Amino acid sequence: MALNACIENILRDYHIGGVILFANNLKDADQIRRLTGQLAAVPQTHGIGLLIGTDNEGGNVFRLPRGDYTAFAGNMALGALYEGHGESALPYLQGKIMAQELCSLVLNLNFAPVVDVNSNQANPVINVRAFGDCPAQVDRLARQMVKGSAQIVTCYKHFPGHGHGDTHTDSHLNLPRVDRNREQAYAVDLAPYIAAIADNDAPDMIMTAHIQYPALDDSLITRLDGEDIIVPATLSRRIQHHLLRQEMGYRGVTITDALDMKAISDHFDPRDVVKRVFNAGVNIALMPVSVQAADEEDKLRELIDYIVAQVERGEIDSEEIDVSVARILTLKRAKNILAGQAASAAIGETERRLAKEVESAIADQSITLLQNHQLLPLRDVSRRVAIFTPWGEQGHAVRQVLQQKGFHDVSSHKIDEIAWQA
Repeated sequence: MALNACIENILRDYHIGGVILFANNLKDADQIRRLTGQLAAVPQTHGIGLLIGTDNEGGNVFRLPRGDYTAFAGNMALGALYEGHGESALPYLQGKIMAQELCSLVLNLNFAPVVDVNSNQANPVINVRAFGDCPAQVDRLARQMVKGSAQIVTCYKHFPGHGHGDTHTDSHLNLPRVDRNREQAYAVDLAPYIAAIADNDAPDMIMTAHIQYPALDDSLITRLDGEDIIVPATLSRRIQHHLLRQEMGYRGVTITDALDMKAISDHFDPRDVVKRVFNAGVNIALMPVSVQAADEEDKLRELIDYIVAQVERGEIDSEEIDVSVARILTLKRAKNILAGQAASAAIGETERRLAKEVESAIADQSITLLQNHQLLPLRDVSRRVAIFTPWGEQGHAVRQVLQQKGFHDVSSHKIDEIAWQA
């Protein structure tokens, strides 16, 4: 995939400040560098460079080509490592290696780490993306990863926290609700944010959560069908401005989660959403409309024209827009993005060897043995082995390794595709 003329014109003519890339945009090193180089070269107003970001958390949310780049085991593995071995330099090194690899591809923003506290282990979205169910552990590991990733823009998500972590609803598909009380919110969900901000260890950026959190804001908003519902946190001024800015003292950049997720897009008009995002005090609207073809460019132009008109009419505070712009420019200056994209940093053989060593160390030290009825370690290659994993490819990988070790009667199954009786 390369940059086409339509997207280049959109970036230049509408003064777009950043782009997000997904796995389908990132095929191999040469293609990625070609694409990001083209993006970085698009002339911007006053030479201001683009934020070029992706979701590279490690584990099951990993956008770079697996095999070519270090696909760490993910946050829950780091949590297990910490539980079993205590303090370690590995979380810091993982952050550093991930940042180096992104920089080598001219990517300057990683939407990571997740700091949702996983107190509901059955949740459908966060799950293994969390460092664990202890707020202090989440705080400690997230800070180490951010410190390791200092050369790029880092992002805590999803504020006010636990929006996905304590619900059975997936905000990609619907609008979840968190029914904690206010005391619980501060003790669990908000705790990693409060601690990092108070210690001047806050991340460069914080991403909002598309969730309802009545204990933090129970005000109502009218959705497209005319029904009044509790305002989603992404659109809540009480949560994004009064709580995060005024009470907690966060001074960095805030960005919405993707606004095309059904938790938002199924309930609200895109123009009204972006207006409410800015009135809530959020600095950046991420993916507010989808432009899939050249003839859909008008959707973006109409959105921008609408927002400009709202500012001119005083429906959106122009001073707050200026504050948002200043925050974004300050961040770009700090990361050498303000005057154009910094040159990519090549990764040498020494860095690759260290990356593999760190990847293996985290994987090895994260293995957690819950029970062992004189079964492990496996020695009898004639035994039948059945592997159950959340995703089919995980079990397939373990099965391949066991077969390489001489075990031949091995089967693997995706957990939700087989009955426990079977």
